[in-house]
Amino acid sequence: MTNPKILKTINPLTGEILASLPISPSEDIKTAFQKARLSQKIWGETPLKFRKRRLLDLRELIIQEKDELKSLISQETGKPEIESLSSEILP
Repeated sequence: MTNPKILKTINPLTGEILASLPISPSEDIKTAFQKARLSQKIWGETPLKFRKRRLLDLRELIIQEKDELKSLISQETGKPEIESLSSEILP
């Protein structure tokens, strides 16, 4: 891929560029969608007990990383950190 289009994420409070990300071409998006559909099917066939455990593990990781996550969300959205925490991380 040559000269990909770039999306810049900007902190709405400061105007600072937080990241520059390549915009995927439509063929890459189609491929990702197909892979996601396959993964969804596999996940659906996975025993409930295993899925529940994985989701609880994910919840614990999110709680462990809540300070970094609330900071990142605040930078991206302009929300105060307490609002990022209460509305996005621990609803």
